[in-house]
Amino acid sequence: MRHDPLLLSIRAKKVLDHNTILLYHVLLSSVLMFEFVLDREYYGTKDFIGVIVSILIFAGVGLIRFFNIKNINNYPTLYLIFYHVIFAGAFSFFAPAYSPYVFLWLVLLYITSYFYGSKGYTVSISLFMLTLLAQAFRVLPGEYGIFDYLQFVGSQTVIMMAVGLFFVQTEEVSDKDRKLLVTTIDKAQLERQRLISLINSMADGVIATDDKGVIKLYNAAALNILDTNQSLQDKNVSQCLHLIDQSAKTVDPIEEAEKKNVNVTTTDLMLVYPDGEKINLFMSVSPIKLGFRQIAERGFIIAFRDITREKSLEEERNEFISVVSHELRTPIAITEANISNAQFIAEKGDNLGAIKTSLEAAHKQSLFLANMINDLSTLSRAERGKLDMKTEKVIPREVLQSLEDDYKKEAETKGLELFVESEGDIPETISSNRLYIREILQNFVTNSIKYTKEGKVTVTLSAYDKGIYFAVKDTGIGISKSDQKRVFDKFFRSEDFRTRESSGTGLGLYVTRKLMKLIGAEVELKSKLNEGSVFTVFIPDLAEAEPNEKPEA
Repeated sequence: MRHDPLLLSIRAKKVLDHNTILLYHVLLSSVLMFEFVLDREYYGTKDFIGVIVSILIFAGVGLIRFFNIKNINNYPTLYLIFYHVIFAGAFSFFAPAYSPYVFLWLVLLYITSYFYGSKGYTVSISLFMLTLLAQAFRVLPGEYGIFDYLQFVGSQTVIMMAVGLFFVQTEEVSDKDRKLLVTTIDKAQLERQRLISLINSMADGVIATDDKGVIKLYNAAALNILDTNQSLQDKNVSQCLHLIDQSAKTVDPIEEAEKKNVNVTTTDLMLVYPDGEKINLFMSVSPIKLGFRQIAERGFIIAFRDITREKSLEEERNEFISVVSHELRTPIAITEANISNAQFIAEKGDNLGAIKTSLEAAHKQSLFLANMINDLSTLSRAERGKLDMKTEKVIPREVLQSLEDDYKKEAETKGLELFVESEGDIPETISSNRLYIREILQNFVTNSIKYTKEGKVTVTLSAYDKGIYFAVKDTGIGISKSDQKRVFDKFFRSEDFRTRESSGTGLGLYVTRKLMKLIGAEVELKSKLNEGSVFTVFIPDLAEAEPNEKPEA
């Protein structure tokens, strides 16, 4: 019978218990010692000394195994040879005939067959028979008849063989069970490792709990979402997942799943971190259901992921639709009304002034629509990363002059003054993108004109190391400190009633920020309510910037 190393290792760990070894050797040695000392008169001096030496050797082997000297317990063949030699020598040369201690060989037979199966059994029982034969030469002729002794030898051998065969058959069945158990354990461990690898490869957080909500398994994504590096093992899920609903009420996912007894999926929960920060979660809680009449530990599988960005995008989309539909409705209605009015006047008379006024109003609204569509188109391309970044030679003074040419009349129409001026030694050219610089500055200039009722708007150009500055200053309504933090956000419009007097989508400065990032520009805002605002834009010369300072296209 072939035994693999794993089974031998399992057996050795099971059988070779230190206390068992010590007790076995101490008790057996003590009993034998007392027996031979008390029955001293029945033994000759030679036999007595031989038995005592055998007992001492047996006890010595026991001590060596107890302290595992030279790792002898890892070599069962070695100490089994010792045992067989000691027992064979004692029974062959010193023990009396018909000694009841001969049945101690059963222990050797069991251990040998335990480790080495039928082969070990055959060797051990053969040595036992040789030992009895050797004893026969010593005790015969004597007080015992040969027939009596052979009868005793035969009965002992048959008993030994029968018990030994029982050991062997029992061990063969046990071996099959052990191999099946080891194979099953290996498969279970392999499946567990596969499951753990699969769970850890998931981007979603996964937590497995028992029926009380105590965490038994989790993956790395769960730790990442929960923002912790501490073990979750054996903690209650409610201690780790601090969840609230839309009304800020605390939610226990296990209780919700137990109430409904079905898979619970929701996107309306928020995870609250210890510092008070919140994120939106998608969460699915699935009870572990067993087969009909199956009894085993139950539990729950909780899968979750951060959907804060998705929620934000959904809210932005809804807000976008709402804002755009609202902003488009007004200019379209005004345009349609003015064109209809012009048609009506043209049909009823020849009042060219009224017709001209209506058409100018319609044209103005058409320009607003065109600007809005341009902003939306630029926004769409910026969000998709489709904006091209091509550098060219830009003449700063020319850009400054074009702003004055394009917006001076618009400022004068509102009763404002538009000043442009340059300071210092302005470079003839810089390397950047003229179109983007132009769009950035015109957004600041148009906003200044729009939100300034009286006074002036000043655009200043100045030189700076590795670039230039454009400052757009106005004497308008100003921006509150709270609004200054959000002025570049998408769709943001101040709650100040004065800003509501002018139409707008709240996209202009958001697009401006996208363009500034593209060319590596930076902006600084200084403003105070009712005292005006100053937007200072630094535009780097990309030809002079260090390689790691150049913006990505």
